[in-house]
Amino acid sequence: LGDGIEPILDAISVCRSLVYLNLRLNVLSGIMGIELCRVLDASVSLTDVDVSSNHLSDDFGRALGMVLATNETLWKVNLTRNPLGVVSGDALLLALKQRNDTIVELGDISEDLLGLGLQNRMLISSCLDANREGLTLKQRPTEVGDFGLHSFKWEIIDDPQDPYGRPPPCEPMLALY
Repeated sequence: LGDGIEPILDAISVCRSLVYLNLRLNVLSGIMGIELCRVLDASVSLTDVDVSSNHLSDDFGRALGMVLATNETLWKVNLTRNPLGVVSGDALLLALKQRNDTIVELGDISEDLLGLGLQNRMLISSCLDANREGLTLKQRPTEVGDFGLHSFKWEIIDDPQDPYGRPPPCEPMLALY
């Protein structure tokens, strides 16, 4: 659809019963992404939006962050396979840390949206996990929005026992995931 999506967005903005919107593979970019955010901000019924596989950039990411800061209706927005960068990651994280406790999915954060930045992706995932658990912003543990040692999974790795019962040749080690 590309730029031809404007009449569709106008129709969506007045529709009060639409809950799912699939705009996947529609070559959305530039001003159309901003217009889509305008529609999402005005929507009172959309809960699930798929905008994966488009050309939405950081301008869209910033605008979506502002939408998520005020919209309590959206649950899922699939951003997979869009060239979003660290600026988008910062905007989305700010909205999730300070304002939004309803969104539970933003697409494949761990494998695809690498441009958001490692720290942003980890913290966004923590916020989304808290939202999935139904925690309000005030109920979240304080470390959910912060990066630190608690952000990693820690395990002790032991050497396997020697068949002759001898002690392992080295001290137990920590594995970091």
